[in-house]
Amino acid sequence: MAALSTKVKAYIVRGLATYMTPSEVVDAVNQEFDGLKVTRQQVAKYDPEKASGVNLSDKWQQLFVKHRKDFNDEINSIPIANKAYRLKMLDNMARGALESKNRPLAAKLLEQAAKEVGEAFTNKHKVNHALQGIVNPTTPKPTVVRFTAPALSRHVARAISKS
Repeated sequence: MAALSTKVKAYIVRGLATYMTPSEVVDAVNQEFDGLKVTRQQVAKYDPEKASGVNLSDKWQQLFVKHRKDFNDEINSIPIANKAYRLKMLDNMARGALESKNRPLAAKLLEQAAKEVGEAFTNKHKVNHALQGIVNPTTPKPTVVRFTAPALSRHVARAISKS
């Protein structure tokens, strides 16, 4: 196992913080540092979110957290991550498809735009709370048997006398 320089360690932490897999980081280190050989296990030790990174020093943990936060904040600056940008691109592609008489492609693009607007690509679920508590009058109600103290005593007395 190769001893890693601070520069290589920082590169590994940065890669893991940006959601690269250990295998991807191994390949990237190999390319970036002229054939330096590291293993997946060696790389995984620099991920504080994994069991193998439990003993990672505070310096590398703080660097990981900083890069993860920066990466997640950076997502908003990527145009395709913005709904309005995606809709604009779909609109341009749909217009181009119609101009070139490619109606099936235009229909698919319109469908994709409708899904985008309707948030079909998200994990959101809409719940109508106004309908909660409304019971269908045709739904049969369950039978509930309630024993009161005197009825319970008679029931127990009958069961005892039969035995």
